[in-house]
Amino acid sequence: KWDPIPTMLCQDHTDIIKGFMGQTTAFRKTLVKPGVVVMGENNSLGMIPPTYLSWKRAAVLLPLVVVDGEWHILYIRRTESVNEHKGQVAFPGGSKDPDDASLDDTALRETAEEIGVQRGNIRIFGHLPDFFTITNYLIRPVVAVMDWPLDLAVSADEVDRVFTIPLRWLADPANF
Repeated sequence: KWDPIPTMLCQDHTDIIKGFMGQTTAFRKTLVKPGVVVMGENNSLGMIPPTYLSWKRAAVLLPLVVVDGEWHILYIRRTESVNEHKGQVAFPGGSKDPDDASLDDTALRETAEEIGVQRGNIRIFGHLPDFFTITNYLIRPVVAVMDWPLDLAVSADEVDRVFTIPLRWLADPANF
């Protein structure tokens, strides 16, 4: 069972932060610096670093599509030739460019670049909480409905495969 960490702003180095399943963890001065925000419950799990740390902003599109009358999530598998995240199953997306007006724009631009789906075929519903990766990204998941079926123009340099999985299957605990 996963219990979220309660939201708390670390005022100093000795704050106690409730951990998973009622456990308590004390963060030492070397682990938590002043100004670090620990998020949970209605926000993100994880730590928001102070502004002097160099996290790269990125966004992914979590595209919902209807296939044969049933809701699916669309995924991509990255090629082995990309610089980062080789061969990983992912959502379309990537790093924020300086010309992107917002992280929504980042997700839409990257989706067009990677699988050829244009903005006019995507309706954004909202966002899931931002999260950090071990590869130094702070990612914004953008939830959207995508017209389907569509002719995809897959970037062979970045995407090896595009596939969907039914939400019903993903929600069934027997599949995990």
